[in-house]
Amino acid sequence: MAAAKGFNPGGPLRRPVKPAKPAKASKPSPPMTAAQYKAYLHYLQTHRALDARLKRAAAAAAAKGRGAVMPKYVGKSYRRDCNWILGENDVLETCSLTAIANSLLLEGMGRAEDEEITAAGEGLSLTEALAYVDDFGLGGHELKVWSRCPRGMERNRGNVIGLDTPWGKHAVLALGRNKVVSWGRVMDIGTVQADEAWALGWR
Repeated sequence: MAAAKGFNPGGPLRRPVKPAKPAKASKPSPPMTAAQYKAYLHYLQTHRALDARLKRAAAAAAAKGRGAVMPKYVGKSYRRDCNWILGENDVLETCSLTAIANSLLLEGMGRAEDEEITAAGEGLSLTEALAYVDDFGLGGHELKVWSRCPRGMERNRGNVIGLDTPWGKHAVLALGRNKVVSWGRVMDIGTVQADEAWALGWR
């Protein structure tokens, strides 16, 4: 005897199972505009919630040319992009080596892990960090060349540049025009001037 339409001979009526919806890919946070960056620099200069430890760290960074750590109150609303390397620069002074690591990532050569970056220690200037990578490599690769950029070409895509900020020296990766990678995300630095810039080649 043929089964009636809609009847499951093996058990009770069953509704067809709907396929699960694919998970939506997370989108990176939008770039910080020049106006937002300017406002946030002003906030850094005027905010009264800085504790004594952060003030001492900022003063030491400015005096020694060390890399700046992301102020903790900025971190309250901070969103890290999913791909860029942070190198624990939100809590450690590792911006120089982190910027170099992001240069390697931009070139599609590989990805240096945070542990490799922090193993070099804190407070390296850009020149010291480049010399370190020249000696020991980074992410399984070596620097083929690292040379200072001529004036007017500092913000070219792929350059590693040093900025003089109100809280100390800070190193970032240039993406062209005013866009840079800093603290694991893309920002617009507006008219903030670069103290130095280096063009890198990898092998």
